Amino acid sequence: MPYREDLDRFIRNHRSRKFKYKEELEVAVKLVKEAYYIIKSNRNFNISVKRDNTLVTNVDVEIENSILKGIKEKFPNDNFLTEENYPNGELVDRTWVIDPIDGTQHFIKNTSFWGIQLAFYAEDSTKFAIIYLPKSNEFYYAVENYGAYLNNNKITEIKINPLNQCTIEFGGSIYKKYDIKKQILSKIINKDSMEVANIIHLNSSCISYSNLATSKTDALIVSTKKKWDIMPGICLCKEAGIKSYPIDFDNNVTLLTSNDEIKKMILG
Repeated sequence: MPYREDLDRFIRNHRSRKFKYKEELEVAVKLVKEAYYIIKSNRNFNISVKRDNTLVTNVDVEIENSILKGIKEKFPNDNFLTEENYPNGELVDRTWVIDPIDGTQHFIKNTSFWGIQLAFYAEDSTKFAIIYLPKSNEFYYAVENYGAYLNNNKITEIKINPLNQCTIEFGGSIYKKYDIKKQILSKIINKDSMEVANIIHLNSSCISYSNLATSKTDALIVSTKKKWDIMPGICLCKEAGIKSYPIDFDNNVTLLTSNDEIKKMILG
């Protein structure tokens, strides 16, 4: 496999004995691992355009179908909210939220900015989440109240950089809520310079949230509301100790950061 370890150590650990959804986590890890072979076996793929003008490939569909089949065999009464098969599903008790390939455009271009995302929702909260980035050999997972992990190593510290060394990422489609984003940019960018070191936009949620959780970036500004895009990453960042703040009154745009200087600059 392209990543170093799986979750066996965590599942065997004495702390996990108290985790009610251990079986669901084991199933999720197995199915996400197996999705790697679907990717490997599809050297050529078909590209289609969906109604919302986003791209989808046959690999997206095959991965989602494979994960759904595995879950239904173990938990036949569970619910689903997924990008391809169940985009209008409801978020109710025992719902699996799946994005088979997050960052499909990057997948098509053969960059490293894509991954597989999954979250499990029960009892009014996300119980665990997985983000797998095959190209960069990174397997992230987070378990409610047990922390966030990268390749079985717990994420224990978020680096706090000086403002002039910080990188801020804009997640999701840049045009969404652009009026609010312009106001934010006006706070970051002066006439001849920037308050921070860099601003980036990749439009790949799995990369955006995992970057933030591992201090590759210092803040993330998000405007998308699609649950399969944001739920895995929100769980990961929350368990890593990163704070979340609404930027507008309607909570359409959110700031995630642990850096108080960034918070002060953007929120005032």
